[in-house]
Amino acid sequence: PELIAHLRGRHPDLAFVCGDAAELPRWLADRGLPCAAAVISGLPLAALGPELQDRIVGGIAASLRPGGVFRHFTYQHYQ
Repeated sequence: PELIAHLRGRHPDLAFVCGDAAELPRWLADRGLPCAAAVISGLPLAALGPELQDRIVGGIAASLRPGGVFRHFTYQHYQ
């Protein structure tokens, strides 16, 4: 919630949602949007179980318009 508040303050012209990423199709529909042109994710997908990974990636795939873009970034921590 703190990150979302920060982002909304810095970018009031953009929409941010704090919720389950697998529910992206519902978040779009709630806003009257049929699909997304792009999805950018920094979620730690590799650290999540396979079922949750499938739900999230499936929600993203179902949300993108034809030709839409999905970009994912991740961090690798070294000790």
